Amino acid sequence: MVVMFTLKRHGNKLLGPINRKLYASFAVKKHAFAIARREANKRGFGPGAGKLIQIVTDGDPDFATYATEYFPEAMHSLDVMHVIEKLWTAGECLFREAPTHCVSGSMRRRIDDTAARSTRSSPSYANAVTPSLLQAPAIRANANACSG
Repeated sequence: MVVMFTLKRHGNKLLGPINRKLYASFAVKKHAFAIARREANKRGFGPGAGKLIQIVTDGDPDFATYATEYFPEAMHSLDVMHVIEKLWTAGECLFREAPTHCVSGSMRRRIDDTAARSTRSSPSYANAVTPSLLQAPAIRANANACSG
């Protein structure tokens, strides 16, 4: 499935979505990127147009490959909600028998705050938030606090 839209810059804010288009198919993944490239070209976002294109995917390695092939000039970001889902899965593995306060403590607040901010900020926020969530010292500190 491909969802395309344009955002209009208004000062330091991005407004939209404008001209939203949804395309869904049971065809191979590569087909969706070919359709997205065709639509981007129609909208004036062709190669060399100098316009910002951001592609947000769920982390599937094929999507990264096709994004690079069809949109070499684009910024590729991971969807924050998918990252958070993977972090929770990893946390459940690390803290399998951890006390309840570990699951609902500082890491939970940090993830919840990040998710809330990501839903009301610009699409490029996904690039900025992902590394901060994965900082090893914060994860180690949480593991040490909850290991007892």
